[in-house]
Amino acid sequence: MNVKVVNNARSIESTVDKLYTSYLLNRNKINCPETYIFRGQKAASRFISNYNFKSKLIYKPLFGSQGDNIRLIERPSDLENVENQTNIYYFQEYLDNSPNYDYRVLVINNNDNIKYFYMTRYGETFINNFSKGAKCIKEKLNEDVIKLAIKSSRLLNIDFCGVDIIEYKRQYYVIEVNSIPAWKGLQKVESANISDYITSYLHNLFHENIRNQNKV
Repeated sequence: MNVKVVNNARSIESTVDKLYTSYLLNRNKINCPETYIFRGQKAASRFISNYNFKSKLIYKPLFGSQGDNIRLIERPSDLENVENQTNIYYFQEYLDNSPNYDYRVLVINNNDNIKYFYMTRYGETFINNFSKGAKCIKEKLNEDVIKLAIKSSRLLNIDFCGVDIIEYKRQYYVIEVNSIPAWKGLQKVESANISDYITSYLHNLFHENIRNQNKV
């Protein structure tokens, strides 16, 4: 039976695994922070001990959300504060764009009828998640930010996602693509009811699926 699933398992897998997301984006010429991954604490410690720290690093759980257990690595001893249950150590170059801020673009339906919402998030720390106290503001964004978010969603074949983008040295970098995004912070700065757009999209998909089944 031909049933449309939003988001489908393949799309979710491609974004929940941050390493795979970075690989796909880099392969398609989309800027991402320098990324390093190691199996085992010994290999990670060796890398950190030899790293020159011309730029800081951010440790992220390979599978994670809401900004939980993200750590800024400024010196080898900081690795001791990392909670790791997978034995996989994922590091990204820290792009310092002080004051701390990034852009979140929520993309709904990556086709000709695409709809998007956006905001700027100012973090209390280097973590700009709303769940970690970031202040959300509706500001006009450079059109390139929107285009980059849409391009990323299409590349990963995601119908509904949140794309986090940071500006660093006059270039835009995709930090993360979230296939299970929350929009509580975004709704606080958006007058339109985002849930209505999502419901409408799913409603249209349902009727489209019924029509396709009737053609069989």
